[in-house]
Amino acid sequence: ILLQNTLTKFPEKKIVYLSESYHTYNKKKTTHKIEKLLEEENFIELCNIGFLDYTTMTQKNFMHILLAWKKILDELPKFALLYQDDQNWYDILPFDSQEAMDQFIQKHTKKE
Repeated sequence: ILLQNTLTKFPEKKIVYLSESYHTYNKKKTTHKIEKLLEEENFIELCNIGFLDYTTMTQKNFMHILLAWKKILDELPKFALLYQDDQNWYDILPFDSQEAMDQFIQKHTKKE
């Protein structure tokens, strides 16, 4: 998990990068430039150049996920779904059954 100031003029706006783990990317082919970035632990640049698979979210959304995850761990529902809505907001919802979770997914999945 990496934090980056998105704009120098607005340091309160932070972006969180969630990238693949070492166990995934250590098997990828590298170049001299990528090796240098790995040595420097410049993971944000590795994301930006496409070496690491990643997603981003706002720091506010990340904090929401952490609190929601704590609640999930306290309640221990049978199922929990981490999803991204149409406003690019990530959330976690508990479900008592697979059927209820599947119904939520079906209802909220875009149909093309």
